[in-house]
Amino acid sequence: TQGESWDIWTAHLGGTGAAREYRVTEYHERDPVLSPDGRWVAYTSNESGPLQVWLHPYPAGDRNRGRRLVTRSGGEGPQWGTGGELFFRSDDRLLGVRIDLATGTPQVPVELFAGPYMSGANYAVHPTGERFLMIKPRTDAAFRREIVVVVNWIAELQTDNGRE
Repeated sequence: TQGESWDIWTAHLGGTGAAREYRVTEYHERDPVLSPDGRWVAYTSNESGPLQVWLHPYPAGDRNRGRRLVTRSGGEGPQWGTGGELFFRSDDRLLGVRIDLATGTPQVPVELFAGPYMSGANYAVHPTGERFLMIKPRTDAAFRREIVVVVNWIAELQTDNGRE
């Protein structure tokens, strides 16, 4: 809705202290993820028009000081891999980019693969950064919206398809 925005706030685990503003603007900021070294937050924002992935120092000082634009042709759902690897979605593609964690300088993003997977941050990166868990919607004709109720299912398990 016009006039509303999504913002990023921080809070201490354990409930000590109040939540604090991190990125509060008139734009939509979402999908924040902290870098492995804890010095950067990657997030999605529509500040420049289409959704893009940005980096911002953590903890935040000046509102815009040290910010870096990671993507140039759209992106969302950033996830960190090992070291300075950052992954993100752009349309049906998954891209990776190496980030210099000392300066926050991104290299040129590289497409890793494409496919009809759920958009945004609906995926997970294996700790090695070499595998991904993605959600792929079912589109086949056999997909039905129904509930199957199995009565006496324990007996079914005990008989192993009718054999005891």
